[in-house]
Amino acid sequence: MMSRIFRSIPSSSFDYVSLVIFVVALVGYHGWICQARCFVRRLNCKQKDECCCDEPSMQTTFNDIPSSRAFVSCSWICSNNSLCLAFNFNQNFNTCQLFFIDRLKCFQEMVGCLHMHRPGVFYRNLTINADDQIVSLYFDGVPQKSLSFWKNYAVFDTHLMAFGTKVIAVRAANLNTGKSIVAYSDDGYILTNTTWRCSSAIPKLDSKNNSWYDANYNDQRWPLAINQDPKFNLNGALKIWSDNFTDAFCRKNICG
Repeated sequence: MMSRIFRSIPSSSFDYVSLVIFVVALVGYHGWICQARCFVRRLNCKQKDECCCDEPSMQTTFNDIPSSRAFVSCSWICSNNSLCLAFNFNQNFNTCQLFFIDRLKCFQEMVGCLHMHRPGVFYRNLTINADDQIVSLYFDGVPQKSLSFWKNYAVFDTHLMAFGTKVIAVRAANLNTGKSIVAYSDDGYILTNTTWRCSSAIPKLDSKNNSWYDANYNDQRWPLAINQDPKFNLNGALKIWSDNFTDAFCRKNICG
């Protein structure tokens, strides 16, 4: 089917030379391309390309054409398929993989491969719970709407979190004996553990007047989170808390 789609693109519909230069310039300097539809380049925290290793919805290989032209053809096909949300392109093999689902879970660095996706379509599900209750939750400094079970220590809530979120900040309160914050994302990339940082008192503004929940807040002097139960493990997530009995202000720099 892909080869039929490719053959159906009139060669006169665009100038390959100028378009290739245009696309390479955009990808090289801005990490996005726009033809009939815009795509954003996926980079990890080290600003390295990561490709999706989930099973593609469709795949084709462009033989006997330069990789620059094959890349344009791959992006053109995805752009003109209403189901296509993202694509991998491997320049070593001129392989084009299309993805039609918005819950891709597996990504890894692959030599010569880049992943492009439509902006705003990829999210993570962040499942979270606090004993006794969540007071506030922020993604990159943006307060999240309180959900039904924030004050129910026995039930988890799930928040939709934009894929590009860099910092999670949560304030929790303990009213009784047990105390904990537990959180994990559906792809397993985000897990509460002792790499999180937790303050036991309301944090002051940093030297640049950022609040404790802001994405650019400097939390390097905060103590690391404390594991509350060495025997507990839920999908890889641990029970964490501060060194205070009643309050915990915890942050995780996902790229840190």
